[in-house]
Amino acid sequence: MSKDHVRLLRLQAIGTSPPPPQASHEGVDQSFIVIKQELDALASKVSIASEVRVKLEREVASQADELRFLRQALEVSGARCHELEDEVKSLRAELNRGLDPTEESDTDGEPGEPGPLIEAMYPLVNDFGSAPAMPEFPENPNMTNFTTEWKRGGTDWFIALNPNVKHVLDITLIRTFNHESPVQCVRLSSDMKSLAVACGTTVHIYDAVTGQETWTLPTDNVVRVICFSPDDSMLAVGGQGEKLNVIVTATRKICYTFGGNTAGISSLGFSLNGKMLVAGCYNNTARIWNLENGACNIISTRSGSILSITLLPKRLIALGCINGSVEVWKTNKKGANLKLMETIVGRGYAVNSLAFVQLAGKRLVIASEDASLKYLDVSPLLGSKKALANHRTMAGGNPLVQCMMRLEVTGNKECVTSIAISPDRKWVVSGSDDHCIQFCDLGAATIHSVIQGHNDSVTSVDFSQRGNFLVTGGKDGKVRMWAYE
Repeated sequence: MSKDHVRLLRLQAIGTSPPPPQASHEGVDQSFIVIKQELDALASKVSIASEVRVKLEREVASQADELRFLRQALEVSGARCHELEDEVKSLRAELNRGLDPTEESDTDGEPGEPGPLIEAMYPLVNDFGSAPAMPEFPENPNMTNFTTEWKRGGTDWFIALNPNVKHVLDITLIRTFNHESPVQCVRLSSDMKSLAVACGTTVHIYDAVTGQETWTLPTDNVVRVICFSPDDSMLAVGGQGEKLNVIVTATRKICYTFGGNTAGISSLGFSLNGKMLVAGCYNNTARIWNLENGACNIISTRSGSILSITLLPKRLIALGCINGSVEVWKTNKKGANLKLMETIVGRGYAVNSLAFVQLAGKRLVIASEDASLKYLDVSPLLGSKKALANHRTMAGGNPLVQCMMRLEVTGNKECVTSIAISPDRKWVVSGSDDHCIQFCDLGAATIHSVIQGHNDSVTSVDFSQRGNFLVTGGKDGKVRMWAYE
């Protein structure tokens, strides 16, 4: 028997246990490794939980934005209901006065199609003579009124051609973009690479060639108007909110934020050199920002809310107002030293859209609430100071702007909401609340064709500067791209 066994027996006999064996360093190291692995696993679980939390917070924020938009949509719907109630009251009053109820009936033609001719109710300026006669467009331009020779179309759109003029234009639908919210504004970049769409509280940017959405710009308020700078390097975004944001298109980041637009922004326009940005506001003001130094100059009008603007040569700014007047202001290179040059007096029909074109004179095209387009010659305002003084002397204190012609938008039954001039200065296109888009020959002052391509009001139209393309947007949430040649 060994000495160790003897020692063990003696310890057992006296009731004493042998001392525990000493833990080796190797066992301690192994325990530390196990503990570290458990800690790493816990850390991984915590990281995953954090990512899940961030994702849930984003989903909650997205749902909150959707709820905010739904509230705004309900408010807009409520306002529209009040407008319809007022229209019904007005129609009842007319019936009580003994007017023919069929004159402005909404039941002429099929649902969603343009109604009968409504003539312009007044000349925009006082005592400038009558407009020249032009070939009439047929009343009730719906599918049943046109033979195959004078109509084109697809499954949910058609084009009615004017049989009283020579057919020189072919139009076809090439692409449709669908949105869940009404479209407020559409704009094509001058290089024909990007299509910007203002829809609800979001601006969608599409590749104009492929039709793929490339990026989106969410905002805090409903976006009403967007505008590319002349070189496409910037995109201005304005709407119901107080802020006007300018985004660098290359980086998709905001480079300028301008405040003070307490009543919201209705219209935007860049100067030709891109150094000045003009915003028309609903609080009877227009704000002119110098993008080089951030300075702001304010125009206060006497004609009510500004609904539309366009920039003319020689640093002139035309403002279309809710009372039907157009005010023409002059500024210097920095957007300062503002001076009212002329007020073109209207008779109460809001000026919803303005466009300038130089064609056999310098013309200002005005789209108004009375369903008509009007051409005004603004050549005297663009001449020399001496020539302008001579015109004022010859006018004897009367308004300078002469009414050259007036276009009756014969297929339109309701107000014209938007107009655009083609790059070749041959066509003016108008969108209307009667769901129609009209091609008008600028030189001949005739309606060439009427497009029925939306199920609700056409809110915005725009031509491409390269290629023969037109985009239209409507309250039905559709944006459509058309090719013409």
